[in-house]
Amino acid sequence: MKKLLFVLSFFFCANLFAQQNDLKNDIIVTTDGQFLQVKVIKVGADLLTFSYPGESVVYELKPDGINKIVFASGRTQNFNSANAAIINGSGMSESLVPQVPKTPGFVENTLAIIPLVFELNGSDEKNLASKATDYIMDLTSGQAKNHGIEVLPNDKAIEKLLEAGINYDDLRQSSPARLREIMGTEYILYVSINETNKDSTKIDKSNYMAEDSVSGNIGQIQRAIDLNVYNPDSKEKAYGMDFSEQVFIRKSQDNQQSVPADDGWKSSLNYLVEQMFSSPVFQ
Repeated sequence: MKKLLFVLSFFFCANLFAQQNDLKNDIIVTTDGQFLQVKVIKVGADLLTFSYPGESVVYELKPDGINKIVFASGRTQNFNSANAAIINGSGMSESLVPQVPKTPGFVENTLAIIPLVFELNGSDEKNLASKATDYIMDLTSGQAKNHGIEVLPNDKAIEKLLEAGINYDDLRQSSPARLREIMGTEYILYVSINETNKDSTKIDKSNYMAEDSVSGNIGQIQRAIDLNVYNPDSKEKAYGMDFSEQVFIRKSQDNQQSVPADDGWKSSLNYLVEQMFSSPVFQ
């Protein structure tokens, strides 16, 4: 009978304190019958921390001295020191707090092409860079579809960069992680082209099998293309290829090239993009 009266008295007092408290404070019911109006900070397996209303001092209480906790939300938490749950500051057991699945900060199977850098004879050629960017955009978009990859349109990429306050000169100062955050794509593709045009000595060779002789200058183009792919799993780069070539172009006596120098990089980009999509990154 005494035990029943104690239980009834406990629930009555707990409810009374909760009502009087107007659900603003938590109530700790100790094993010796005390009712403490507090703000529970955290309950661990070995220690409970709390503070009193209006105070910043943090107090501690061992779990074996606690019977129940009535939280300000109105929920009553039985406390068993043998298997005490970890309680966070909101009054909910962390094991009961719904876990929100983490979503990646990008759209899977998407790729953004960072506007190309094109250096010609040591100078930054933005017109050639724009032309090369459009070319590799069309080239990549076609092959990407065969691998289930969607390429972010060039105008969308530029729009996102401008919205983030990144101009053309800032691109190479921005990390792949930062650019992926801006673009919202899984993959980031960097391409840079560096060309140097040189003239070699004048030649004068006779073609004894023909009536006319061949005379003129030989122009030399040294071209280096750097292609790198970054994905979320790579601390450095997921795929990279450094490509270099030397192209000799015969010039006529009026010094006009027989092959336009600004078109030579197209075939090289074709090769590099094909190799890129053949790599394990996109398999």
